[in-house]
Amino acid sequence: MKRNLFRIVSRVVLIAFIASISLVGAMSYFPVETQAAPDWSIPSLCESYKDDFMIGVAIPARCLSNDTDKRMVLKHFNSITAENEMKPESLLAGQTSTGLSYRFSTADAFVDFASTNKIGIRGHTLVWHNQTPDWFFKDSNGQRLSKDALLARLKQYIYDVVGRYKGKVYAWDVVNEAIDENQPDSYRRSTWYEICGPEYIEKAFIWAHEADPNAKLFYNDYNTEISKKRDFIYNMVKNLKSKGIPIHGIGMQCHINVNWPSVSEIENSIKLFSSIPGIEIHITELDMSLYNYGSSENYSTPPQDLLQKQSQKYKEIFTMLKKYKNVVKSVTFWGLKDDYSWLRSFYGKNDWPLLFFEDYSAKPAYWAVIEASGVTTSSPTPTPTPTVTVTPTPTPTPTPTVTATPTPTPTPVSTPATGGQIKVLYANKETNSTTNTIRPWLKVVNSGSSSIDLSRVTIRYWYTVDGERAQSAVSDWAQIGASNVTFKFVKLSSSVSGADYYLEIGFKSGAGQLQPGKDTGEIQIRFNKSDWSNYNQGNDWSWLQSMTSYGENEKVTAYIDGVLVWGQEPSGATPAPTMTVAPTATPTPTLSPTVTPTPAPTQTAIPTPTLTPNPTPTSSIPDDTNDDWLYVSGNKIVDKDGRPVWLTGINWFGYNTGTNVFDGVWSCNLKDTLAEIANRGFNLLRVPISAELILNWSQGIYPKPNINYYVNPELEGKNSLEVFDIVVQTCKEVGLKIMLDIHSIKTDAMGHIYPVWYDEKFTPEDFYKACEWITNRYKNDDTIIAFDLKNEPHGKPWQDTTFAKWDNSTDINNWKYAAETCAKRILNINPNLLIVIEGIEAYPKDDVTWTSKSSSDYYSTWWGGNLRGVRKYPINLGKYQNKVVYSPHDYGPSVYQQPWFYPGFTKESLLQDCWRPNWAYIMEENIAPLLIGEWGGHLDGADNEKWMKYLRDYIIENHIHHTFWCFNANSGDTGGLVGYDFTTWDEKKYSFLKPALWQDSQGRFVGLDHKRPLGTNGKNINITTYYNNNEPEPVPASK
Repeated sequence: MKRNLFRIVSRVVLIAFIASISLVGAMSYFPVETQAAPDWSIPSLCESYKDDFMIGVAIPARCLSNDTDKRMVLKHFNSITAENEMKPESLLAGQTSTGLSYRFSTADAFVDFASTNKIGIRGHTLVWHNQTPDWFFKDSNGQRLSKDALLARLKQYIYDVVGRYKGKVYAWDVVNEAIDENQPDSYRRSTWYEICGPEYIEKAFIWAHEADPNAKLFYNDYNTEISKKRDFIYNMVKNLKSKGIPIHGIGMQCHINVNWPSVSEIENSIKLFSSIPGIEIHITELDMSLYNYGSSENYSTPPQDLLQKQSQKYKEIFTMLKKYKNVVKSVTFWGLKDDYSWLRSFYGKNDWPLLFFEDYSAKPAYWAVIEASGVTTSSPTPTPTPTVTVTPTPTPTPTPTVTATPTPTPTPVSTPATGGQIKVLYANKETNSTTNTIRPWLKVVNSGSSSIDLSRVTIRYWYTVDGERAQSAVSDWAQIGASNVTFKFVKLSSSVSGADYYLEIGFKSGAGQLQPGKDTGEIQIRFNKSDWSNYNQGNDWSWLQSMTSYGENEKVTAYIDGVLVWGQEPSGATPAPTMTVAPTATPTPTLSPTVTPTPAPTQTAIPTPTLTPNPTPTSSIPDDTNDDWLYVSGNKIVDKDGRPVWLTGINWFGYNTGTNVFDGVWSCNLKDTLAEIANRGFNLLRVPISAELILNWSQGIYPKPNINYYVNPELEGKNSLEVFDIVVQTCKEVGLKIMLDIHSIKTDAMGHIYPVWYDEKFTPEDFYKACEWITNRYKNDDTIIAFDLKNEPHGKPWQDTTFAKWDNSTDINNWKYAAETCAKRILNINPNLLIVIEGIEAYPKDDVTWTSKSSSDYYSTWWGGNLRGVRKYPINLGKYQNKVVYSPHDYGPSVYQQPWFYPGFTKESLLQDCWRPNWAYIMEENIAPLLIGEWGGHLDGADNEKWMKYLRDYIIENHIHHTFWCFNANSGDTGGLVGYDFTTWDEKKYSFLKPALWQDSQGRFVGLDHKRPLGTNGKNINITTYYNNNEPEPVPASK
């Protein structure tokens, strides 16, 4: 709450003064960096706390007209509060002969913004001694109203305001700051009290409940940590509850500072308030000043020690709050970023109380809050980071005929370089030799006599990875601007003493010039592995355990234009070829730098499961027909009557990542979104899911889904399997068919990087059992018509220990054998399912065996896109052969610059160089149908869009079945079909894709059901209608 109340607070005394408020403009304190765009790749706050409580933000009206602010709100928060615009003085326009008149337009805009984007909004506030116009308490002659008259006016006001927003505002701060613990009875001597006594409090709650019976009603106050005030609030609320007054919660404002109150004092209040039956707690106005109350200090820039102190306290608070998530249901920050804070305008000096700096960059406090979100009681606390930089390991395979070019690097030296213009100061911020996070903090010093462009400078931190995993790095804070710091992980061609990797730190042009004798200021760095497994720093070249304060560390090396100018490299260190640092092979979202509402990286382990009774079996899902099963005839997929159909679908991920439901249901309505997908012509939904989640379900373990229940009230109380039942039922109702996709064996946002269908925890038998269990559950429901057995089997035989191959052996890593085994076990349970089988990554050339360690001996393409083995070793399902569909994946140059994307490439060159030899021949030679399970990307107006158009047109010409990647906004390699609200469609991309959706001659979309039309808008049709109108068969083009 931005307030007209000046506070000078000791631990027991607060003196309030009235003052006016106006926000000031942004005050930049960075010496080099100017206003920058937010980093959209960092983890979402509300997503990180999806299993705990809502994360809200108070914003002024100007945020609603600022696209960046709005996007920032929607990324990080799932609840908003109008900072001032829903207070009485903002809403009340005056009196009329019939009552009160209002100014609702701005408040309406807040409520509309929340409703449109499917996030919650808290109403703040109805009854307050402050920011209520004086005339409200007076009659037309300027005389004070009587008690009855004032209560009657209050009733009208509450009915008008709460009634206007009935069903839209989920919680109201009904009465605000009515307590003054220094009064004999502890009631504030406000005008409300002077005229009505304390009776107005309970009346306000009664009338608010009458105006909206479903809204949650709160008493809200500050300094709830002071024992005397805390005790009176407790007694007042307990008394109201005992009298049957409809009060549902206590709002603890939490305007605090880095020194007061202690976390234990906040916790004591939560403990006391939560002991009242039926009361929940919202933290309503959280911010944390760097100053003590009443301090005369006035900082021009934020002191680093105070920023660290602030971050530590934020972490402690959120760690504590998670312990009470059964009663703490919402935490709202009072401001989006530091220069929007009421503290700056109110006290007339700089302050930095929030999680984001003026330029939207994340503060150490933000990362502390993210870190607290991953705290568990059974393992060390990992430090979540955005997937800003991706390790070289899971890269797409470059063509074996192209020689990789090593990264330019100087000849290794055995003595320190001297005579350079720069040196590096280092401080070790992780002194444990065994740790899941390495924290080197650095300063670059210009020791020369002329300025240096920092974009020419790179720094290398040398270390051992101690187990290959994807890695990510981030700068929590840098004086030159964290957004100006870049990272690249580089694997050495062979291990040397103290290193098999280095992290290369670079700088963007925005970092500016470093003047002689100056340093960059502090650059706070940390990096970790994707699964939070430990590093052993004890033998790392660059790690100096005892150097916790800045000093010269010659084992952290520095370069200008790639030439070593400071420090000593490990002897013999040379980078591996650059092919190892390419982008990931598939646009699965978690490796991309734009994941936003990206799942928290701590979810490589299953979330803490909630044990509930076994859900109702399949029979609980109504199935009025069983006539939509599909079959294979040559290179076509046909219905029960032998008529060709065209599967034109979309991917929506989330069940594979730890969200345990589709991503985006944290902001959109599940049922409405499925209906809209069908309305827009998609007749098949590919559902990426993990085998681990299915195995949990089979054992009666139901990890909690990340759902915004305010937007999805019908899902309240449902576990993740019951929600999936609702998905199946909803798809049935809207005529949308489902294809299951075992996207990963583990529930892991980066699970796709595991090359095969087993790992150190799960066996092939576990994989088969997961497929069998979910098949059996839905075997009598023709909503689920297809099973994509395993997403993107891959691996490079010439370098990887574990890789997927394709031949007639029974080897554990033979994908053909595993696919046949799995398919037969599925079809023995439900012989009606289509079995969709993807390819691998690399296939040996003629007369070459899988033992070759030469990359030139293999044909390589996208993960899952190599189906060359089908020609010699086709899938053999015996009596079920009419169920086999092959499924390649194909992507464009924005994902990886494959060799076939040379200048001037054409559709024909793509067909000759990639599509036909890897998979198109299967369709052209009438071997089997094709279903392209993933394709998609950004419409960049350049080569990627050109590739997309060529593939789209090829799909249309041959009626190739396909599921577009993807619906999700948070797929960074490709983007999605919707924005971050998961409701607003990218109409340009949809228009591009629309011609590749099955339509009749009138432009009506065709569903795969025989009775139900596709969607709910009445504009689309089903198979029966299509063929009754003598429409043409959707079959491959004649060759």
